[in-house]
Amino acid sequence: MNTLNYVATKMPSNGVEVQVEICEEAVASVSNALAVGLVLSNRTVTQFMSAEEIEESFAYALRIVLYQNSGARPCFETIPTFLSDIMMSLNMTTRGVRILCKSLDEPKRPHSYGTFLNVLTSLGIPVGKGLKVDPYKTTNVLEIFVVNVNGAPSLAAADDKVTVEELIVRALLEVSEEETDKLRRVVGNIEYLYVSRDELLRQWACTLPVGKR
Repeated sequence: MNTLNYVATKMPSNGVEVQVEICEEAVASVSNALAVGLVLSNRTVTQFMSAEEIEESFAYALRIVLYQNSGARPCFETIPTFLSDIMMSLNMTTRGVRILCKSLDEPKRPHSYGTFLNVLTSLGIPVGKGLKVDPYKTTNVLEIFVVNVNGAPSLAAADDKVTVEELIVRALLEVSEEETDKLRRVVGNIEYLYVSRDELLRQWACTLPVGKR
């Protein structure tokens, strides 16, 4: 009787690359809420920088977080540490397919950002280096889609394992129709509706520690 010899081989896993962009409208909404909260709670800050500069600095810090999440090269920029809650890899694996996020462009640092960090420190709001994002870890961020419900952008996903932090990150990102089609072919049907994107970001921004709440 002949004996068949099987040789184990490691097959490369399937992979899909997806390009995402920052949703500037969402970033502006959060940055405005943070800037207003900071100015109303600490009116003396406008002696050192304008409300517009504060808003621009918050927007830059958010862009740095999203830039790092996309698997970009290491960045050692200082940010308000409360934003570390949403530092995570955008990569994911579902149904045996590895979805890789292409790196976002590095944001341009505002001239007033150094003053902004000094102001936050003087108010007792912690700042520090952003957490290192492990590109080999996975999240459900790219499994979440933005769908139109009664004229409002809402977040939906393929399952109910999504965290609040993942919803927030996805709400700050845009995915083109072409890239969304790539994701849908892997992820499949959308079943779970979560929350209005605008309402989620508004509530999140209003709970961040930027004032004397």
